[in-house]
Amino acid sequence: MKSKNFNQNSYDYDTVVAELSAGIVELIYTDEYSVEYIISATLSHNHLDENDPAPNSKKTNNICVWNLVEEEWQNIVISSIIHLDRLTGNGIKSNEDKINSEMIEKILLQQNDE
Repeated sequence: MKSKNFNQNSYDYDTVVAELSAGIVELIYTDEYSVEYIISATLSHNHLDENDPAPNSKKTNNICVWNLVEEEWQNIVISSIIHLDRLTGNGIKSNEDKINSEMIEKILLQQNDE
């Protein structure tokens, strides 16, 4: 009996396309042998060459993404994607949300004074 792969972080086609279209995404997927691969990919027009359009796909179980490291189109099975993390584009956390080193130093000095 063949076992069924269970992907607790399952993504649908529309979610994957939306994230990739909004910017650069760190995408983790597995192959048929459960080997994990991490790539930087996008479908954002800001990062694509107008003269090299994405190959059209009528299937919603596969997606063709631009692999930024290999600089080529790569076909990925949607159900093999185990994690997406958008690195650029609108909606990601900005540096304003991070604590800077001066703030950390002030906090540590206050703790030492107590």
